[in-house]
Amino acid sequence: MTEGTSYYDALLARALELAESHDWQTGFDEFDILKTRWSEGPDVEDAAEKDAKYNQLLEALKRYAERRKAHYDQLTERRTVNAQRREDLIKRLADLIENKRWAQYAEVASIQHKFEEIRPLPNDHEEQDKRFATLLETFNTHKVEYLVKVRQREDDNLLLKLTILEKMKQHTASLGENTVWTDADAELETLSDQWRKVGKVAKEKSDEIWESFKQVRDAYSDLKLQHDAKYRAELEKNQHTRIELCEKAEALLTETDLAVAAKEMNLLHKRWKETGPTFRDQSEALWERFKAASDTFNNVKHENLDVIRDAEQHNYDAKEALCVKAEALISGESKDHGHDVIESLFKEWNAIGPVPRRKNKKIWARFKTAIDAYQTHRRQHFKQARIDQKDNLTRKREIIDKLLALAEAEVTDTTAAELKQLQQEFQAVGFVPIKLKEKIWTDYRAASDAVYKKVRALEGPATPRPASSAPRPQAHRPSNAPEPRSDLYRLKKEAESVNEMMLHYIDAITYIKPNKGGNLLRDEIQAKIDAAKAQLDKLKAEIESLNK
Repeated sequence: MTEGTSYYDALLARALELAESHDWQTGFDEFDILKTRWSEGPDVEDAAEKDAKYNQLLEALKRYAERRKAHYDQLTERRTVNAQRREDLIKRLADLIENKRWAQYAEVASIQHKFEEIRPLPNDHEEQDKRFATLLETFNTHKVEYLVKVRQREDDNLLLKLTILEKMKQHTASLGENTVWTDADAELETLSDQWRKVGKVAKEKSDEIWESFKQVRDAYSDLKLQHDAKYRAELEKNQHTRIELCEKAEALLTETDLAVAAKEMNLLHKRWKETGPTFRDQSEALWERFKAASDTFNNVKHENLDVIRDAEQHNYDAKEALCVKAEALISGESKDHGHDVIESLFKEWNAIGPVPRRKNKKIWARFKTAIDAYQTHRRQHFKQARIDQKDNLTRKREIIDKLLALAEAEVTDTTAAELKQLQQEFQAVGFVPIKLKEKIWTDYRAASDAVYKKVRALEGPATPRPASSAPRPQAHRPSNAPEPRSDLYRLKKEAESVNEMMLHYIDAITYIKPNKGGNLLRDEIQAKIDAAKAQLDKLKAEIESLNK
């Protein structure tokens, strides 16, 4: 390589380097120097190669020029955007001043910091600087005035709180053995509410004034504990409750079903918050004990979240299957033992553990909807049955009227056959309302016997038996002894009443949600259902005995 060739290669290498550089200030000047040095360079044997390299230098210059232009275009755009950002901050500051938000000095400090940090800026940014500085000065002037007023209010609030505290101390000092504590409590709470409603005091006085308030309240509680046996008993009860909650929380640490344990721990926390105050000297220790058990359990829970989620999903699948089972009841034909089916479904539901919280309401709503639909379907079934029974009652009364008319008419050769036909029609009619079964049977028997007496002279193989000796429909057994029949009627009426009461309880239990309060009420109603069922079984046994 000749000395001239290496000279031009060095100039081209620098040009290519400049083409990719970010030296936007002196780049063009250096390219001019390169071009000048190129023109002053030595001659070379291959002029065409030299021209080709020079063309590469010009391409490098073009590349640099394009990149420099793109850079400055982008910079101009950023400056425009930044100018708008500063305008937005100026507007925010102006709005605060217009609305007299002098307490928002922290926000103003943030606005100021952002305003000063925005870079790069347009060349004419001085006008924005002046407007912002003017607004800032206006705000700071009013801020000082505001803080002076705030301080004055805080001093006034401190004086007012101290005055109320003095009244609370005097009130506490006046208490003794003959105090009516309900009145004393009301007076203390009134003063305490007044104290709380007073505004803020200076920050350096806040802790001190709160401690004074707490001391007065504690002094009152000590006096009440000393003289009010009812209050002491209440604290002892709350103390016992919280000890039990601690023991239950500690017992959950050994529970293998973590999903059930997690739900129970949440309930324990809720009960803790609902429990009233305890003895002050033991309150903190009890809380630390409960919190320690809760924290330990939470650590275990977090380490086994996958296990809990799997268990909850399994429970959800089980409840979903129970929903399908409940929904199938709607199209089923069995209605007579529906209360037993519903009771069984609820027992299964309550035996299943917790489900994912986000799915709990949805799955319960589906189950409840199915139960309600079945109950409605069942009520409609029995409503139709009652309508049918009323229709049957009308038909049986029509047959009895025909029997009475037959008894009044002159006996003919066809009277016995007509009597038999009417008796068959009567027995073919279905059930009537239970409260009218005895009467309709008595009227039917009397009408049949009246006809039978008139045809007795014609008694023969074709003569029907009198109604008093015929098999009694609807499982009613005729009896000549008045006392057993009277007992049977009484027992059936009582059984009907107990059954209606049990159905009422079963219907009511489906409207109670299986939560903490609802479960207690459900247990009470279930106990009544069980008692009614036992009573009904006993009555049915006595009725069966009399029927035999």
